[in-house]
Amino acid sequence: MAMNIFEVKGFMGEHITHDGDDSIDSIRFRNFQLDLTNGRGSQIDVNWNFENNLGSASYSMLQALPKWGSVQLYPLAGLGITVTDTAEIRGIDHEYGSVGYAIPSSYVVVGTYSKVDVTDKIWLNYNPMYISTLNNNEYMSDLLDGFHHEAAVSYKLNDRQTIRTFANWDHDTQFKNGDFRLEFNHQF
Repeated sequence: MAMNIFEVKGFMGEHITHDGDDSIDSIRFRNFQLDLTNGRGSQIDVNWNFENNLGSASYSMLQALPKWGSVQLYPLAGLGITVTDTAEIRGIDHEYGSVGYAIPSSYVVVGTYSKVDVTDKIWLNYNPMYISTLNNNEYMSDLLDGFHHEAAVSYKLNDRQTIRTFANWDHDTQFKNGDFRLEFNHQF
């Protein structure tokens, strides 16, 4: 089984949030592969945030655990890098802007995707991930190190369409101040 997910975040902000911002603030691509015979799989996860010119790319291996009633767990472990488009060289900002792309850190990620079936059309997800930088970049360690949480409630409209609401927060951000979004998904 394979699945590719492409997310565009931030547009329509003026219409459905209070911040008045309609611009796209980030994009994300994920590729999941899962062998249904043994439960082993992999994930590629690539993000880019246009607001802070910071992105990441990671590769993780996962192993599905046997389903326990309505609960399914997919633990994973992987490695990643961060990428930035920066105007800074050796701590000095240059007035002419970007000096190119840099890789300020590498990291390890360990966590799980979880799914709880409520009905055949409604399910819940909770996906905690622990990230730890591997290099000695204090700024990136402050930004990344610690637990990152995602919770979702999903409703299946039909075999190809779902409506999902998400909440994301981390070790520095309380749940109530986290990132909340509503998604409509169509499978091609």
